[in-house]
Amino acid sequence: MGAIQVTGEIGQQRRETSPLVLAGGRVQAELPLSKSLYVQPFLDFQAVLTRTTILSGEQPVWVTSPVAGAAGLTLALRFL
Repeated sequence: MGAIQVTGEIGQQRRETSPLVLAGGRVQAELPLSKSLYVQPFLDFQAVLTRTTILSGEQPVWVTSPVAGAAGLTLALRFL
């Protein structure tokens, strides 16, 4: 859960905030590099539950995607 904030600077300056709600999951693996060092690659997939449309006058100029995702890599060290 989060928010999208938009600031308009053409004509009358305005700032609007819209909620952002996502639902989804993560696929993750743990790959050892040594006895105490490992990496965790991951992929996140989410469905956007709250769609937002940004208007300029009456014209839509941007719409949130129906899906979102992320990829990353964690490097970790075990002490015990």
